[in-house]
Amino acid sequence: MDFIEATHFSGPRPGYVFKKDKQGLGYYQDALEAKKTSQGAADAIPEAAPSSNNKVTGESTQKPKIKFTNDGSFLEKFKEKQRLKQEQEAKEAEEKRRHEKLKRKMEKREREMEKKSRQNSDLEQKTDEATSAWQAYLDEVKEYESQTCKEYSGVAIVK
Repeated sequence: MDFIEATHFSGPRPGYVFKKDKQGLGYYQDALEAKKTSQGAADAIPEAAPSSNNKVTGESTQKPKIKFTNDGSFLEKFKEKQRLKQEQEAKEAEEKRRHEKLKRKMEKREREMEKKSRQNSDLEQKTDEATSAWQAYLDEVKEYESQTCKEYSGVAIVK
């Protein structure tokens, strides 16, 4: 029997591979197993190179590349990575502190500039008020002189 129909994988079966092929989903007779049995001696057949795909699950059977060897370097590399991470975090924190300090300094300068501006406008207003008050006084003096002192313009007034 070359094919056994199945809707899902129900475990391995000797001499069969679960896959979807020409006849549909199910268990197909394993071609390698058939060659072994047809030749009669398993040791006479050269061993096939490992497949890059698992016939049952379709997953890769190749070993993943290992970044670290078992020579004790893993811990050293891990410590170095952690040290670099901490240095980067420290740099970012220092940059943030500098930025905040500069921001506070600029805000303080802005407040001082606003205060000086208000003081200057207050001073100008007071100067304007003083000038207008002085001008009003002079106007009043002139009016008084024009009304009362015409006849005594050259004579000293003594009481």
